[in-house]
Amino acid sequence: MFRPLLPLLPALAISTAAGQSCDLAVIGAGPGGAYVAWRYATAKPEESVCLFDMSARVGGRVHSLRRQGPRHDLVVEAGAYRFALNDTCIRFGNYSFCVSTPLTKHLVVDALKLPTKAYNPTKAGWDHALHKIVDAAGNDAGYLTFVEKMAHASLSNLKLLLGKELASIGPSSLAPADGLTLVFADGAAVTAKRLALNLPQRPLLRLLAASPSLVPADAQWPAPLTRPLAYPIVKLYLHYDDAWWINDLGLRAGSFNNSQAWHADPTGPMAADDCLGARQAPYPLQGAYHDGDYRCDRPGPRACRGFLQAAYMGDPQAVRLYEQFHLSGTDSAVALDPATRPDHRFLLEGVHAALLGVHEATLKAKGAYERVAAMQPSGGVASVWSDRAVGLEAGCHMPREHAGSVKPTPAAAIAPLAPWAKQVFVVNEAFGTRECWAEGSLVMAENAAARLGLPRPAWLPQDLYEKLLFKGEGEGGGEGAAAERVHASDLAMAGVAARAGRLA
Repeated sequence: MFRPLLPLLPALAISTAAGQSCDLAVIGAGPGGAYVAWRYATAKPEESVCLFDMSARVGGRVHSLRRQGPRHDLVVEAGAYRFALNDTCIRFGNYSFCVSTPLTKHLVVDALKLPTKAYNPTKAGWDHALHKIVDAAGNDAGYLTFVEKMAHASLSNLKLLLGKELASIGPSSLAPADGLTLVFADGAAVTAKRLALNLPQRPLLRLLAASPSLVPADAQWPAPLTRPLAYPIVKLYLHYDDAWWINDLGLRAGSFNNSQAWHADPTGPMAADDCLGARQAPYPLQGAYHDGDYRCDRPGPRACRGFLQAAYMGDPQAVRLYEQFHLSGTDSAVALDPATRPDHRFLLEGVHAALLGVHEATLKAKGAYERVAAMQPSGGVASVWSDRAVGLEAGCHMPREHAGSVKPTPAAAIAPLAPWAKQVFVVNEAFGTRECWAEGSLVMAENAAARLGLPRPAWLPQDLYEKLLFKGEGEGGGEGAAAERVHASDLAMAGVAARAGRLA
């Protein structure tokens, strides 16, 4: 009933990498890698750009699963999925958590000219200012669209090579100006004058450790790359042929979790804990009604069908719990098929029971509880971004504290190898200005583009461009570095929203 989770990419003529030479080689076709490759190939049509990725798809932690559901017409965002059209904040107690993604906005809206609409249709919602990418009919197109537009751009000097795992890097000769030799897992060798590494923290550190001629035993280890901390994320979507949260309750927006019972007794040991504790039975929930893709295209009162986001969590225990049902393969996402997999049926039945517990009172008030209780999900998708996700190994990263006199991590990490500071650049969310958002990787990529000699793109306003660029030694850190408010990760914003909703 449900489509296998295979990449849906345009047909490509992927050539072998053996013996190839590139003016710029980019490793990793996530947002930052695709961006710097696209920017360089566009600005320098006379030079060659090679974009490599070890997987069979582009996007990295942007993973839009298209043609999902029984009718193969829905999109499940298994990874990153939205951006801020304007600076948006949420208050929780004495704190104000904010997110701003101006480079992503100008890239998606002005450069690539992709249609978007509000992620949360309710104007009063804190995340109404967040947008998602849609098609001409206003239906979800998948956040992956903007990465695909860059990676698959019709540029004769840009080559995309998938299924190419980089094993080691070394100098082409004793002179750094002669460039680098890239050796891939299949034995192919490629020479490159310059290199951009769009790799998360752990894969990048492992690659450098396997490159002794690039980082010899007596060299100083690139300390800025060790600053971030990685953590896993789980996302869980259930598909219902009858979208009861819409058809019965009219819930098209808002968040929910199932930790309310803990807070009923203020003297209890769990009173200060929340949904991220992952101890709720039968399964922990933290979801949003407006996140899952759905269609209301049938006549009558039961018009809607689609996906409900049941969990979006970063607690390690929650990840490990749901990971028990993510046993096939090493990709981040797995289709849940209750018809053929008893373990998947067991999970879906348990999560359905948890959803009933959260909505029992409102369903009974509508006289719909018995009917919804008799339902079962027809399928789902579990997405686990942990160390089992090969080549990625994390959902997001967060910065560690460091001395104020130390250069901010993005500015320090972008060219972390002193002998190769003009040739090897790091562009990834792990070290970027906005953790857990594509913006962090894109800002690093734009700084790499500037160091590669590219001018400001016409679609990016001058004042913003100057704000995005990293400053000199000990100064700045790119966009948002001097902001007074706390800029939170995407998952933190979702968690704060769930807690605020519970306390309201």
